[in-house]
Amino acid sequence: MYSFIIGVNLINNGTIFENYLIINFKFKKMIKTILLVCTIIAGSSAFGQTKQVKKTTSMPKGKIETKKVEKLVILTPEERAERLTKVMTKQLNLTPSQVGLINEVNVGIAKKNDAVRNNQSLTAEQKKKMIEANNKARVEMYKQHLTPDQFKKFEMIQKEMESKSGKRKVEIEL
Repeated sequence: MYSFIIGVNLINNGTIFENYLIINFKFKKMIKTILLVCTIIAGSSAFGQTKQVKKTTSMPKGKIETKKVEKLVILTPEERAERLTKVMTKQLNLTPSQVGLINEVNVGIAKKNDAVRNNQSLTAEQKKKMIEANNKARVEMYKQHLTPDQFKKFEMIQKEMESKSGKRKVEIEL
């Protein structure tokens, strides 16, 4: 801006006007050089940051999966039965006497299923069949202790859960 003012004020004298053009040219060249340097610095710092972001955002997947497995392993059959009883109490509105009976059924079946899972002599198919038989026995015991309305609601909930798990099985197979 300073060079522009000099050029306008002293435009009558030819030598000063030529000096103005030289100063103006040097000024433009200096600004272009400064912008080029700033662009190079900004670009190099941008490339440097992408490497750091990749390093900090990567998480090992194995640790997440092991935490989920550890939670499942920690629960004892009694704890699993207690959780199932609590869920059933909320969903089916069980009476206090029914809560005790259902908890006994759940503990018994959970212990049987745990023994089957820990039996090394059985194959995976045999374990699956025995656990299915235990779960069928559980449903028959529920039928004895629940009212007809509660049992219908229980069956509806079971069907919903089976349909959800069926969708997951299809996704896994694909």
